[in-house]
Amino acid sequence: MVFSNNMEYEDGSPQPIEGAFYASPSYDAPIFNYFREEEELNLADMLADENDAVVNEVLRDNNLNVIKHSPSRQQQIADTPTNRICTSSV
Repeated sequence: MVFSNNMEYEDGSPQPIEGAFYASPSYDAPIFNYFREEEELNLADMLADENDAVVNEVLRDNNLNVIKHSPSRQQQIADTPTNRICTSSV
């Protein structure tokens, strides 16, 4: 399970509520862990440019064409805690 409020981590917080967290299913109580990348990666250099035809096909297939230029989609592809957990190479 992954949970995120897409906010940057606050390292000194005694009760961490910012960032992306993950947990494994549990019969008793799940234990949530922080997600941290050990190494800073420059994804702009590593990833291919966005292919407009592929984006259109994926959005059409999921009946989500209307979100293509929405501000929330642009934020999702930015360097945020949620994006880092989804694109982690670890």
